[in-house]
Amino acid sequence: MSGVSPADERYLDVIAHSCGAASKPLLVIVDCRNVASSMANRATGGGYESNTNYPNTRIEFMNIGNIHAMRDSCKSLANIVLSNGSNDVNFGRLVEETQWLTHIRLLLKAAFDCATIIHRGNPVLVHCSHGWDRTAQVCALAELFLDPYYRTFDGFQVLEKKNGSHLVILFDYDVLMDRTD
Repeated sequence: MSGVSPADERYLDVIAHSCGAASKPLLVIVDCRNVASSMANRATGGGYESNTNYPNTRIEFMNIGNIHAMRDSCKSLANIVLSNGSNDVNFGRLVEETQWLTHIRLLLKAAFDCATIIHRGNPVLVHCSHGWDRTAQVCALAELFLDPYYRTFDGFQVLEKKNGSHLVILFDYDVLMDRTD
């Protein structure tokens, strides 16, 4: 299997031409993974775009950890916050060691980058290996940046329903404590 799809190539080219300047069409592909994970995924027959096959695209890698890395990080953070043994002197260092703030920063940066690209008139395609965690989170956060409706109570409910539980999974107590069925 070569991983090449002429139908996908044409489809993304149409999207690239649908917005922005006709003389310089551009579709920005936001890959939530890091480059190494993307290449490893391609080596096993998974998806990874190439500018050779998608000439009117620019690929940006966001280096966001997968759901397992985020869940482990969140658990570590919860353990620190809930621990009676953590003192104020070590608290900041312990929180930093969980990498939680790094994960949140990378999600926010990816969402802000997407919102900025869209605001400038170019389409964005967001994806990762499976498309069910980082992708939904980045897209939902970008929508929060772009549309004030989603920053209202009603709008946030619509956004959460549209993205299913993937938007709030990082803050879900049952997921954090491994109480899912």
